[in-house]
Amino acid sequence: MFYVSVCLPMFVWLIGLIVAITRWKRSPKKSMLVVIGLVIMTLGGISELARYAVSMNVSPREFGMMFPVFLRVLNYVEIFFQTTGWILCIFAIFSPDKKAAQSES
Repeated sequence: MFYVSVCLPMFVWLIGLIVAITRWKRSPKKSMLVVIGLVIMTLGGISELARYAVSMNVSPREFGMMFPVFLRVLNYVEIFFQTTGWILCIFAIFSPDKKAAQSES
């Protein structure tokens, strides 16, 4: 189950990246927002991997009382990156095209 929950978002990100790159000339602002959002989401994934690596390889005795705080900070960093990336991607999807707005006028 873990494999599917990890691979499905990666597949969606890959499709989004390919679509953004192929439509770069048509709407560069939207494509740039999607690419930046996906890069930010990748940073969130890296922070998640760091949190798991730290929690698996470091004992709480080595960190002392700061160990839970450190893991919590990594968790908040991950949430921040994931949320920011999704907001940028959703904004790129739902923002109106300037060319479409000009042709309607």
